[in-house]
Amino acid sequence: MSIPDLSARFYPGPDPEIDWPLARYLPPVRGGIWSAWLQANLPPGSWILDPLGSHPALAMEAARAGYRVLTTINNPILSFLLDVLARNPGRDDFQAALVELADSRRGDDRMETHIQSLYMTRCPGCDQALPAQAYLWARDAEMPYARVVKCPHCGFNGEAPVTEYDLGRLALSGRDAMHRSRAIERIGPVDEPQREAVGEALKTYAPRPLYALTTLINKVDALALPAAKRQLAQALLIAVCDAANTLWPVAGGRSRPRQLGIPPQYRENNLWLALESAVNDLSSAASEISITTWPDLPAPTGGICLFAGRARNLLPLPDELKPGAVLLLFPRPNQAFWMLSALWAGWIWGRDAVQPMRGVLDRKHYDWYWQTNAFHGALAALVRNLGAETRWFGVIPELTPGLLLSSLTAAHCSGLELTGTALESEDSLIQLVWSPAGSSRPSGRKPDIIYRQAVREALQKRGEPAAYLPLYTACLTAQAAEKSLPGEISAVQVDLLSRVQAQLSTIFSDHGTLVHFPGPSKSGESGQWWLKGQPETEAPLSDRVEMETVRYLQKNPGCHFTAVYDHLCAQYPGLLTPSVELAQAVLASYAEIDPDRQDVWMLRPQEQPAARRADLDSARELLFHVAAGLRLQAAGDTPILWQNTQGEVLYAFYPLASSLVSRYVLNPPPNLPAQRCVLVIPGGRAGLLAYKLKHDPRLEQAFQGWRVLKFRHLRRLSEWADLTLNTWNDLLDADPLGWDEATQLSIL
Repeated sequence: MSIPDLSARFYPGPDPEIDWPLARYLPPVRGGIWSAWLQANLPPGSWILDPLGSHPALAMEAARAGYRVLTTINNPILSFLLDVLARNPGRDDFQAALVELADSRRGDDRMETHIQSLYMTRCPGCDQALPAQAYLWARDAEMPYARVVKCPHCGFNGEAPVTEYDLGRLALSGRDAMHRSRAIERIGPVDEPQREAVGEALKTYAPRPLYALTTLINKVDALALPAAKRQLAQALLIAVCDAANTLWPVAGGRSRPRQLGIPPQYRENNLWLALESAVNDLSSAASEISITTWPDLPAPTGGICLFAGRARNLLPLPDELKPGAVLLLFPRPNQAFWMLSALWAGWIWGRDAVQPMRGVLDRKHYDWYWQTNAFHGALAALVRNLGAETRWFGVIPELTPGLLLSSLTAAHCSGLELTGTALESEDSLIQLVWSPAGSSRPSGRKPDIIYRQAVREALQKRGEPAAYLPLYTACLTAQAAEKSLPGEISAVQVDLLSRVQAQLSTIFSDHGTLVHFPGPSKSGESGQWWLKGQPETEAPLSDRVEMETVRYLQKNPGCHFTAVYDHLCAQYPGLLTPSVELAQAVLASYAEIDPDRQDVWMLRPQEQPAARRADLDSARELLFHVAAGLRLQAAGDTPILWQNTQGEVLYAFYPLASSLVSRYVLNPPPNLPAQRCVLVIPGGRAGLLAYKLKHDPRLEQAFQGWRVLKFRHLRRLSEWADLTLNTWNDLLDADPLGWDEATQLSIL
């Protein structure tokens, strides 16, 4: 009994991760996935349901593509930002709101002057007074250890130690206890456990930014602003609420906090500069989209209907609203974002805004078990109320074993049947397709039997070793396909994840069936696995991707990378979806960018089939020519064998125009040391071969000792005067795999 084939086409999303406000707390979403899937499956104007509301960019993208989207968002911060940004306020609109705030008074000072005074320092280069960009702190320290300065006068730009002048500014924020007490009061009455939770969240706000933040919030409350301008000012405040916390590590890269843990070293941002930056960030995320609030519905030409609440509270849907598809973006649990959202909602809109989020204040842990029940709560009633023709499409970025188990189990318990899977494992992104469950029954096979078969079939189809995540995905999706997951939410036990992982650990550590190539860490999930012995498998996936990419370039000269990669995703669906990195490595090996057109790739002239055939013929002729000069016998084609007068094989040469070396390296000639086996390849193929060796430990292990002779180096050696066998042996490795033409030493 074979595992049901769940291979589905992967939709890569041609745009990079969407840079949306508060994106560091939200699932990292590539632009274009949703619109591509919708356009391939539903006509424009269809109703789409987004019941999880985990990223407003999903609804915005679908609406821009011409669909009517009903999105339910239970987080007041996200629903507010979506409502504001879908009305397409421009930079001038946000700037006007900022000017109102800047010109308001704090005592005798303008608000901008007062807030900037909290960050005043002196330039270490020219001693001019100016506001610091930020201060750098060590966790639990009583004072910052450095400041970040960007001086418009002398051009200094970087870190500098703090001075006594800087430390004196810390006292300007007044009494910290009073500001914290007021921050708690805006949340409203809380019981002792909730008050403790709010207090823990407030620890992520240092005294100076908390004072500046509460001052700005109070001033926006007091200003007599028109409703539209007040909304824009509040959107700016949300950005500053995030900029004010200590969840900004000093180390480079964007932080993605999930817990309210202060980094060992953190950045205290200048909050007025954060306001100014928010003007650009918010206006660039805005987009003109028709948006209505439930129960008002958008026009048939497309738009968003926003319901600020839970999807189950909408049911039953009106007759005129029949979703053609349900789009699901499964987020990783994020205690930090939900707790901070409750604080921000209370600070900006008052106690009433916190009421729907009171449960957040009681919850400290968001594990896979809680997530399963949360997903089930959002899906089960929908499945019962929507028609059998409704399509269900889910995406899980930042895929983890627990998140995959939560999503599959919740969907299965809700009455959905998994029908399609596509995984891009390098980016930990999976796409899933479901349909309402039919009448088929569970297979009755035990999970460990399903897992063993799923691992074997996945590796056979891949043709090369695989890491833990794609094999784990193969096991769980096979279990879902055979309806072997718990059928009722009440049957889901807290230890299900640990039991699954324990069963898989037993399978992956079975040295009688699998070979483990350890990774850099000691974790049981590190490294890659392959089948024991000599199993019959498909050709290595990387080799197939290489051949298919070259064929596509030959048929479609002058194509964009997105077109190449989209074609590869269509050719290799399911768990075989190639990584972007592999596709780029193949392109870099065979093609070049058209100098007159951005991101347009063309096969290099020397990679045209006729040219490469000529190169191969030339390489073979040179190997025969050099052998004759060395008084050796040469025979064969691939390999070409060099023999001495006693009939001893000295070298086996494998002339190739590609990097499809697995068939030779994994099946070397008997009784010939690896050091006498030589791959003869174009220089342009060296980088791609190095990539394959790095990502395929089985191939890397078999490759140990093999030699690489590039076409160009063969030509040089063939012209060497008085070449002897000893000289040949010495110079054979003079142009190693990792060198390119620009770094070559002149040896001839």
